[in-house]
Parts: sequence; C-alpha cells; structure tokens
Amino acid sequence: MWRPRTARRGLAVAVVLVLANTQATSAFASAQESFRFRADVELVYVDVFVSLDGAAVSGLTADRFEVLDDGKRRDVRLVDVQAVPQTFALLVDESGSITGKKREILHRALTDFSRRLDANAELTVLGFAERTTLRRPLGFAGTPLGGDLLGDGGGFTALNDALYVTLSYLGGAHGRPILVVFTDGMDNASFVDEEMVLDAARGSEAVVYFVKADAGLGVVRGGAALIPGGPAVRSSAMLESLIELTGGRSVDAGRPEQVADALEVILAEVSARYLLVFEPGQAKPGWHELRVGVEGLSADVRARSGYFASAP
Repeated sequence: MWRPRTARRGLAVAVVLVLANTQATSAFASAQESFRFRADVELVYVDVFVSLDGAAVSGLTADRFEVLDDGKRRDVRLVDVQAVPQTFALLVDESGSITGKKREILHRALTDFSRRLDANAELTVLGFAERTTLRRPLGFAGTPLGGDLLGDGGGFTALNDALYVTLSYLGGAHGRPILVVFTDGMDNASFVDEEMVLDAARGSEAVVYFVKADAGLGVVRGGAALIPGGPAVRSSAMLESLIELTGGRSVDAGRPEQVADALEVILAEVSARYLLVFEPGQAKPGWHELRVGVEGLSADVRARSGYFASAP
C-alpha cells in the first residue's frame, strides 16, 4: 500500500497529540508483525463497496470489476478480506456537552463495538477539542477500553487538526484502516486547513466514515473563536469530500441512542467490502485518478477516487 505522506512538508503545524501507553503500543506492533497490511510500491489496493438499492452486493468475482487507472484499464485480483485484519480508529468530538446520560450511551456504544471486532482486529480511540488526545493507543481490539475513554468536553474545536493527526497515526496500522469520525462538522480552532486534510487523505490508506452527530452527541456551538482559527466554520462539505475521496460514507445519529446503530451499519459495511489489487506498472510520482465500476450491473460503487504514488 502507499504509505501516508506529510502534506506540505516543512510547515510547522501546531497540533498536539497526547500519547499514552507507549509500551503497550510497541508490544502490539511486535505481536502483529505477521499481519502487516503493506505491499511493495508495485501494487495498488482498492477498498470497494458495492450496493444495489441500498443492499450490499456479494459474490462478485474479479472479472466483474472494471478499474480505470488514469483512464487505462487494469487487470485486478480479489484479496480475501477475511484473511486481512481490520484497523479501526474512532475519532470523537469532545468539544460539546458530552456528559451524564449522553456520555454513558456513547461509552457503551464504543465498548460494545470493540467487543464485536474480530480477534485479529486492532483499535484506537482519539478524542478532540482544542487538541487531539490519544484515549486508547493502537492495539488489539480485545483489550478492554477502560473507564476513562472520553474527555470532559468543552472548549474550542480543532476538527481539521484532529483529522490530520489521526490520518498520520493510522500510518502505523497493520490492517485495513477505517477511520470513523463522530462530529457535528464544526471547526473554530484548527491550524491545519481543509486542503491539507484532503492532501493527507490522498496519501493515506484509510476509508473514512462520518457519523453525523448534530444532535446525537449534544454538541453546542456559538460565537467566534478567540484563537487563531477565526469564526466557527461548518466543515461538513469537506467531510463529504473526504468520504468521496476515500470511498466511505456518512451515517446519521440524530439521537444518542442511534450511535450504536450507526456503528453497526459501518461494521456490517466494512465486512461486506471488496479488496482489489492491481499492478500499476511504472506509475509516475503524483496523483493517479481511479474509476471503479461493475460490468453488467447498475450498482452504486464506492471506492477511492485515486492514489498517490511517491517518488522512487
């Protein structure tokens, strides 16, 4: 797979990621080495979801897929997704009033979700407000999440910073990286701009899912930022661009009780996705546009819109 690259190298970005349990993270990396989801630069992997009338389409063979790489058709193979572990990063907006019952419901939903993951899957949880905090380091999904999973909430919101940091952190994933973002889409404190986030996603392997939490997490906003970042800006359009770029989707969670349902939808979809691989030949450094379709089927196909090839 193409490794994430640093967007706009040389730019000093004031983003804080509070790391914890470094020894646990290192131990996991050693134990999972045989599961590393990496390939040499001569292979490109494409994570694809196919649906018809809203239902996942299963049983497709490699010859049914049409993959155009900068307009040129590629011969593709199917990878057995059951043989490749999953890596989930849960990025939770903590800048609103996530207290009391809402906090309990969200914590329970995240805990139940982690228990449903495969034994070989890995999981990390990050929270963000003005800064991004690593609540649970990347490790085996079976390890208990613990009681201090969510922050106290409040403060400004640096969504772009959090996305940028999390995409970079997922560069250490050993499985198919899936980023699930819980937020209302507001940002009033980021140093990283939207194009930098999208640029980081172009160099990442992650598929992004957006849980719309306008009401579900009880996030409250108002007024203008008092720190570099300017007035509050709703970044929903950028999140939708991120979803389209990576082949993910958005799921509504209008009430706290719907967060668990949203996670169930995402987990079911990830399990039903296809993983295609092809040889790009002598790919020139830079961005390569991808188009993926299914022959003989008027289906909805969601996949990455391209991949970034690094210079040799």
